Amino acid sequence: MTDEQAIDIELPEPLHARPASMLVRLASRQSAAIEIVFEERRANAKKILEVLKLGAVRGSTVRLVARGEHAALALERLSDLIHHGFSTDALPEIATAAAPGMAIGRASLLLTTVAEAAPESMPGYSISDDIPSSRRRVHAAFARAQSELHRMIAGLPPPEAQLFEPLFVILTELMNATLPNLEAGMSAVLALDAAAASASTERSDLVRDALERVRAVLLGVDLVTAELLAGEGDRILVTRVLTPSLLVGLPRSFRGIIAEGDTGPGYTSHAAILARGRGLPLVFAPAHVVSAIRRDETIVIECTETSCQFWSSPSAEFLEAARARHDAWVAQKRRDESIAHAVCSTGLVTPVRANVGTLNEHIPSIADGVGLVRTELLFSGRRSPPGETEQASVYAALANRVSGKPCIVRLFDAGGDKPLPWLPGDARGVELLLAHPRVLEVQLRAIDRAREHGDVQVLVPMARSAQDIARVRAGLESDAPVGAMIETHEAAGAIESIARVSDFISVGTNDLASSVLGVDRAVSPELSLHDGRLLVVIRTIVDGAHATGRKVTVCGELAGHPEMARQLVGLGVDALSVACERIASVKVALGETEGPRNR
Repeated sequence: MTDEQAIDIELPEPLHARPASMLVRLASRQSAAIEIVFEERRANAKKILEVLKLGAVRGSTVRLVARGEHAALALERLSDLIHHGFSTDALPEIATAAAPGMAIGRASLLLTTVAEAAPESMPGYSISDDIPSSRRRVHAAFARAQSELHRMIAGLPPPEAQLFEPLFVILTELMNATLPNLEAGMSAVLALDAAAASASTERSDLVRDALERVRAVLLGVDLVTAELLAGEGDRILVTRVLTPSLLVGLPRSFRGIIAEGDTGPGYTSHAAILARGRGLPLVFAPAHVVSAIRRDETIVIECTETSCQFWSSPSAEFLEAARARHDAWVAQKRRDESIAHAVCSTGLVTPVRANVGTLNEHIPSIADGVGLVRTELLFSGRRSPPGETEQASVYAALANRVSGKPCIVRLFDAGGDKPLPWLPGDARGVELLLAHPRVLEVQLRAIDRAREHGDVQVLVPMARSAQDIARVRAGLESDAPVGAMIETHEAAGAIESIARVSDFISVGTNDLASSVLGVDRAVSPELSLHDGRLLVVIRTIVDGAHATGRKVTVCGELAGHPEMARQLVGLGVDALSVACERIASVKVALGETEGPRNR
């Protein structure tokens, strides 16, 4: 039977362009099918032209009809928008989180790139017959870019300065690839762009940083405009292109950043690492959303553990409430950090470790080690697999940063919605790795070498059976502990046989929820945890592992939510592994219910 819900509502405004556009935007975010009925006419609420053709005027009563999944919720959201007079307060922009936090300020816009800011009459665009002069000019531009980079790094703290070290190598590689293009008759800027497209350097925001630096020198344009920095009071940067250099060059008056981009890669970018380290909320939004923001309009960013959204030009009442929420959030964050350090002085029964996806992630001193190294993120964005020495040095560096504590390295977890160009195939996790024995062999040798620097352990992704664990263990030369990551309903059902040949068990709740509940792996963690089916499976995993004397860690998103962390521990979970920025709040939550541990 179709789940149909309906509500009649009076319009405070006619459904002309602006209200209709807002209604359509909100309706388009809903999974339910929605219609608007006015007199004898019907319109699909997700199609702007149909809504405009209704001709509904102020004071008209329209009927909203929703069918399908979450129909009642869809009607609640649409009626709330209408009841609020189509105020932007009721229609936040949905964004993708790269650095969590809350921020309020006026928008400072940087919506043109260096190349767009310079007219094509600039010398950098001109093709010269004097190739030697062009070569000298390009050499000088790269030299100046390197010099400016040195000056910038000199003023940064060591953890931030280290993030920029690859830029020098990238600049050298780009220059070597740019010079031959001049011989082919290209202008300096086009030669640079062509070099970036063909160079072997991995595509990342550091490459974009290098391009913007050299372009700025060639075209005589400033990387950061005086107009951008001129605004008074608290500011929010709104930019099409976000580079690490742009971020570190922002004055202290900037409280948050909205950047153009789609979902996913922004979180592991160098700019995102810097933003998290500086406590700057950073969100990515679609191009049409970013371009619609007006200079100096008030922006409210709320990027919490459960949602990420922002508002443009909210009402005075909403802004007042947002400031109160912001102040409460800041105060709570300070209390959590203080309490977490106090808790750690006595200890907790349950270790809380860090999930790491980049070498430069800030691992707080209160972390009980690294519970999950996402190696596929450490080496993403490249065209070929990393070598043994490169991998060994990265794993050793992470082990050194948590000296004496576990550093659990998950083998490359690729396939499905996490493709790697050098691990092709339709399989996922360990199944895909076993189909590429050379890649697996190199990674296991690198882990063996890294064990000289700390307690480096191996985690097998998407483990299916005891045989998977045995095959991975056979590839190790050391006695490194090998754990199984349980992420499917089938693996949970085989937990005792898997646990017997494993040294520990980890639960990946993102994929497990998808397998057990049949929902998208990015589903809201709260909905997943409170679903009894998932709770039963997690308890089954814990009981089966404990029956064989193995401990269980949860390293999915669920573990990073304080209330959920308490519930997981209540199910018998032995350890948690969470995002670095959530360690303090999780430790505080556990400290409220646990006693000190005796080590």
